Amino acid sequence: MGNVPVNEAFPSGFVYDYAGSNWNFPTAGGTTANNVGEFFDNISAAYATTPPSILPQNPLGSTLVLHGTQQMSVGPVLVDTFSHAHFQDHGGYN
Repeated sequence: MGNVPVNEAFPSGFVYDYAGSNWNFPTAGGTTANNVGEFFDNISAAYATTPPSILPQNPLGSTLVLHGTQQMSVGPVLVDTFSHAHFQDHGGYN
Protein backbone atom coordinates (compact mmCIF):
# COMPACT_ATOMS: atom_id res chain seq x y z
CA MET A 1 0.00 0.00 0.00
CA GLY A 2 2.90 2.35 0.55
CA ASN A 3 4.68 4.68 -1.80
CA VAL A 4 1.52 5.90 -3.54
CA PRO A 5 0.89 9.59 -4.25
CA VAL A 6 -1.70 11.38 -2.12
CA ASN A 7 -2.99 14.73 -3.36
CA GLU A 8 -5.48 17.29 -2.16
CA ALA A 9 -7.56 19.88 -3.97
CA PHE A 10 -9.78 22.74 -2.84
CA PRO A 11 -12.27 22.75 -5.72
CA SER A 12 -14.42 25.65 -4.53
CA GLY A 13 -11.67 27.57 -2.78
CA PHE A 14 -12.25 29.12 0.63
CA VAL A 15 -14.57 31.85 1.86
CA TYR A 16 -14.05 34.29 4.73
CA ASP A 17 -16.74 34.20 7.40
CA TYR A 18 -15.04 36.78 9.62
CA ALA A 19 -15.21 40.29 8.14
CA GLY A 20 -11.76 41.82 7.69
CA SER A 21 -9.87 38.56 8.22
CA ASN A 22 -6.31 38.37 6.91
CA TRP A 23 -5.79 34.65 7.44
CA ASN A 24 -4.16 32.91 4.48
CA PHE A 25 -6.22 30.39 2.57
CA PRO A 26 -4.73 26.85 2.56
CA THR A 27 -2.69 25.84 -0.48
CA ALA A 28 -3.24 22.41 -2.04
CA GLY A 29 -0.32 20.02 -1.87
CA GLY A 30 0.66 16.41 -2.12
CA THR A 31 2.79 13.76 -0.50
CA THR A 32 3.55 10.06 -0.69
CA ALA A 33 2.04 7.53 1.71
CA ASN A 34 4.60 5.56 3.74
CA ASN A 35 5.06 1.77 3.57
CA VAL A 36 1.91 1.11 5.64
CA GLY A 37 -0.24 3.63 3.77
CA GLU A 38 -0.07 6.50 6.28
CA PHE A 39 0.28 10.14 5.33
CA PHE A 40 -0.05 13.48 7.09
CA ASP A 41 -1.79 16.68 6.03
CA ASN A 42 -0.91 19.93 7.76
CA ILE A 43 -3.18 22.93 7.41
CA SER A 44 -2.65 25.90 9.69
CA ALA A 45 -3.12 29.64 10.03
CA ALA A 46 0.34 30.99 10.79
CA TYR A 47 0.89 34.65 11.60
CA ALA A 48 -2.82 35.47 11.40
CA THR A 49 -3.64 38.72 13.13
CA THR A 50 -7.27 39.53 12.22
CA PRO A 51 -8.79 37.97 14.15
CA PRO A 52 -5.81 36.86 16.22
CA SER A 53 -5.41 33.09 16.32
CA ILE A 54 -5.64 31.81 19.89
CA LEU A 55 -4.98 28.54 21.71
CA PRO A 56 -7.89 26.09 21.86
CA GLN A 57 -10.42 27.10 24.48
CA ASN A 58 -12.53 24.89 26.75
CA PRO A 59 -15.19 24.68 25.47
CA LEU A 60 -13.94 25.25 21.91
CA GLY A 61 -14.74 28.67 20.50
CA SER A 62 -17.41 29.41 17.92
CA THR A 63 -15.78 32.28 15.98
CA LEU A 64 -15.69 30.94 12.42
CA VAL A 65 -12.97 32.62 10.34
CA LEU A 66 -13.10 30.74 7.02
CA HIS A 67 -14.45 27.59 5.43
CA GLY A 68 -14.08 25.53 2.26
CA THR A 69 -14.18 22.08 0.69
CA GLN A 70 -11.26 19.65 0.44
CA GLN A 71 -10.88 16.61 -1.81
CA MET A 72 -8.32 13.86 -1.21
CA SER A 73 -7.08 11.55 -3.97
CA VAL A 74 -4.85 8.50 -3.85
CA GLY A 75 -3.19 8.20 -7.20
CA PRO A 76 -5.89 9.11 -9.76
CA VAL A 77 -8.78 8.00 -7.50
CA LEU A 78 -10.85 10.54 -5.55
CA VAL A 79 -11.36 8.96 -2.13
CA ASP A 80 -13.01 11.67 -0.01
CA THR A 81 -14.61 15.10 -0.11
CA PHE A 82 -15.29 17.00 3.10
CA SER A 83 -15.84 20.47 4.52
CA HIS A 84 -13.19 22.43 6.36
CA ALA A 85 -14.01 24.97 9.06
CA HIS A 86 -11.29 27.18 10.54
CA PHE A 87 -12.27 28.74 13.84
CA GLN A 88 -10.28 31.32 15.79
CA ASP A 89 -9.05 28.66 18.23
CA HIS A 90 -9.29 25.38 16.27
CA GLY A 91 -10.04 23.74 12.94
CA GLY A 92 -12.23 20.85 11.98
CA TYR A 93 -13.73 18.67 9.28
CA ASN A 94 -17.28 17.63 8.45
